[in-house]
Amino acid sequence: MLQGYIDESGSEPSSKVFLLAGFILEAEEWAKFSDEWDFQLHRALNIDYFKMSEAFSREGQFQGWNPEFVLCKIKDLLSVIEHYKPVGISCLIDWRDYRNEFGPLAVENLSGPYALLFQLVFQAIKAQQKSAGIYPTPVDVDFDDQGKVGQFALQLYQDMKKQFPPTWKQMLGRIPIMLDEKKILPLQAADMLAWVERRIVIKEADVPEDWNGFIIASAR
Repeated sequence: MLQGYIDESGSEPSSKVFLLAGFILEAEEWAKFSDEWDFQLHRALNIDYFKMSEAFSREGQFQGWNPEFVLCKIKDLLSVIEHYKPVGISCLIDWRDYRNEFGPLAVENLSGPYALLFQLVFQAIKAQQKSAGIYPTPVDVDFDDQGKVGQFALQLYQDMKKQFPPTWKQMLGRIPIMLDEKKILPLQAADMLAWVERRIVIKEADVPEDWNGFIIASAR
């Protein structure tokens, strides 16, 4: 049985793209992954949780940190990803394309674009499994809590399972759960991947040059 954890990046319509990304790993491996991630959070310069936007801006858990120490903490956490090698999954929509397709009022209600990406996540998982020759392997997928927007997406899940062909139904696991990324450690790894992937797509110029190599190599 596989287990996935998915986070979002760029949900603000002012962003260029809206992206969901995360990692898939054997379910029993996530407990060990979480133990090691927790160890890295609390060793040396202790933080309660990891969020990439806070690390980049040196706010929240990273308030007042020197950039070198931030980089060391990210490298420590990336070492956990490198060790367990979960499979990265991502999908996105371009906000401009979405606005042109559905009109300016559509972006005011995130239920639409989030629900679209929610469904695309499972398309991406199917494509990855086919590429790896393991389709259809059952997979449970949980998401960072998105409030009412997330609950709307969950309502679609049962309909998805009913409408899809038998092999799809074999792959799709239980109804996803919306979880708190500050408490569920694999979601913090998903947050890292989502942050990095979005900036790769939009070619964000403000990413420090020395971050690119090890983050891209380790978090994809």
